[in-house]
Amino acid sequence: MATFPAFKPSSRIFTPGRHPHSEIPALSGLQRRVRTSNVILDQGLQMTFVGLTETQMLNIRSHYIGQQGRFLSFDIPNDLLSGMAAPASFTPTGYSWIYASTPKVEDIPGTQNYTVSVELSTVPPEGANVNGAEFTVGTYIITEMVAAVSSAFAAGAASVVPAGLDLTVTATFTAGAADGGNNNVFTWNNPNDTNPTSNTYRLYASGFARLSTTTSTGYKKDELLAGLTTSRSVTVLVNSVTHTGTVSTAGALEDAGTSTERVTVTFSMSPAFTNTTLSDTAMTLTLL
Repeated sequence: MATFPAFKPSSRIFTPGRHPHSEIPALSGLQRRVRTSNVILDQGLQMTFVGLTETQMLNIRSHYIGQQGRFLSFDIPNDLLSGMAAPASFTPTGYSWIYASTPKVEDIPGTQNYTVSVELSTVPPEGANVNGAEFTVGTYIITEMVAAVSSAFAAGAASVVPAGLDLTVTATFTAGAADGGNNNVFTWNNPNDTNPTSNTYRLYASGFARLSTTTSTGYKKDELLAGLTTSRSVTVLVNSVTHTGTVSTAGALEDAGTSTERVTVTFSMSPAFTNTTLSDTAMTLTLL
C-alpha cells in the first residue's frame, strides 16, 4: 500500500461521511429508515498544493497512476494534517483512502511551479464488526432430548479490523427442567402382568392409556414397539429398583382380549428381574 506523498497542503476542506441506510416510504406518508452497516462512507478531504516543483507535482501524478486511479486504497502521511490538534478525528482507525477524482494540475507560467488540487475519500476496512453481540445457544436432539433456546443481544461500540471478518461467539448452555417432550419414557401404573417369568414381561395397554392409537399426550404404541429392538439399551424402574441392560427379544403386538393389546419382551438386565407379580406395581421403561 503506497502512502500519499508527504507534502503540506496550502488549504484543506473536510467533508464528514455518511452512514449507509435505506429509506422506505409508507403509504401513510411516514418514512422508515434502516441502517445497513456500522461503517462510515465517503468522508472527503480536498487539498490544494500551491507552488510545487515539477518533481513534487510528478510525485503526486506517479502515486495516482500507481494506485490505478480509484482502484487501490492507500494511507495518508501526517504532513497532510499538520497543524491540527486532533487529526485522528478525520482518519478513523483502520480506514484508508482512495482518489475521489483525478488530480488537477495548474501550470503557473514563468515560475516553473505548479498548483495541484487533490480530492480523496475514505473507504472502510475489508472487515468490520460491532462489539457487544451476545448469543445464548441451545441444543436440540430430536426425540431424545429437548432444550430451550434463547438469544440475547446487547448494544456495543463499533470497531473495525484490518481485513477479513473477526467474529467471536460465546455459547452458554443452561440446564432446565424437563418439558414432557421425551418420547422414550413409558410408565405403567398397572402393568397387569400377573404371571411374569424371569426377565420376561408382557407389557399391557390396560392401565397405560398412552399405548392406545390416539391419545391427548401424543404418545403412541408405535413409538414403544419401534424402540423395542434387539440390543436396544434400556432402563426399567420397578419396585423402586432401577434395572439397566438391553432388549433380548421383543414379540409382535398381541391381542390380549377385551380390547386390550400387549407385547412380550425379554430383557437382559442388571440386577436381574425377580418373578414378581406386577398387577399392582408401577413400572417405568426408558429407551436409551
